[in-house]
Amino acid sequence: MSAHTDQVDALSRAVLQKVSPDEVAHLELVTSSFHATRRRQRRSDKVDPLAFGIEAAVTALAPIVVMICAKVLEGLAEEYTDRTARRALTWIKRRRRPDDAVAGPFSAEALENVEEEARRSALASGVDDETASVIAKSLIAELRGANQTGDER
Repeated sequence: MSAHTDQVDALSRAVLQKVSPDEVAHLELVTSSFHATRRRQRRSDKVDPLAFGIEAAVTALAPIVVMICAKVLEGLAEEYTDRTARRALTWIKRRRRPDDAVAGPFSAEALENVEEEARRSALASGVDDETASVIAKSLIAELRGANQTGDER
């Protein structure tokens, strides 16, 4: 597993725990299928982020959450260094409290852009407006927590 894969899995787990806790038990199956499909798609011209072989799961939120988290982390990786992504992952794994906070890696503007992009991605995936907002806000809550701790690992 790569650091990116681990980051997508950890962020997806944290967001899904808030959005649809019943689906967390099956998240490993969803993420492993997602990552395998992404590797195959990189070798071909076909690009369908939700086409990872679990047709019955399309009505579930887990595949959508994983796809959005992967997209968001890829965007953040382009904008920020690997060190910033490691900070976010470390915070998510440790679940540190905001009172441990020092300077964080994400600007308010970056978080606003990420929230809007996550919401648009969720809507494009077919979820209703309310669910799209919950997914986006849950994702931002996780990133804000990472932002508050500023873990220096």
